[in-house]
Amino acid sequence: MNKPVYFFLAFGLMVLFQLGVPLQTAYRYEVALRKGTAFKFDTEPIDPNDPFRGKYVDLRFSPLEDQLPRKTIKQLATQLVPGQTVYATVVTDNKGYARLSGIYPEAPVEDMPYFSAQVNYLNQWDTTGTMISLRYPFERFYLEEHRAPAAEDRYREALRDSTQNVYALVRIRGGLAVLEDVVINGVSITK
Repeated sequence: MNKPVYFFLAFGLMVLFQLGVPLQTAYRYEVALRKGTAFKFDTEPIDPNDPFRGKYVDLRFSPLEDQLPRKTIKQLATQLVPGQTVYATVVTDNKGYARLSGIYPEAPVEDMPYFSAQVNYLNQWDTTGTMISLRYPFERFYLEEHRAPAAEDRYREALRDSTQNVYALVRIRGGLAVLEDVVINGVSITK
């Protein structure tokens, strides 16, 4: 073969690779949305004054201290470092909400729903205990530019009212967690 044939062959392979990587990523997310197990993650209030955020709703979730035993958290704090990727297994509680059932440094081999997260920070106090903060992969709910401000206002108002039922609907499949919707009293935040 001559040089032009190699060049066009290499160029064709490069184009296929450049198209294949984003298509494979999009396919994984679509499969997780369609076939993943749905979990309702209870959300918590955030600071409502942040003018530098983009066009999305910023979500916060229940701290680990509300989900795992103190002894487990104290033990984890000795093994983890900020920035480390960890794997969180998920179960549904008696109220129908997702709760983390464990945090592991390696992906679990059991057939349990799990997702990867990052250790945000660790705090250990002698008198008050230990705190671990995780950065979830679904903390931002992106919306169309004109819908985001009104949706974020509804979200904040609902979180201030303890009678409101607010949660993030997350689909988990094969270690991948995809945020499907944010729901207030059974109605999508986008409506």
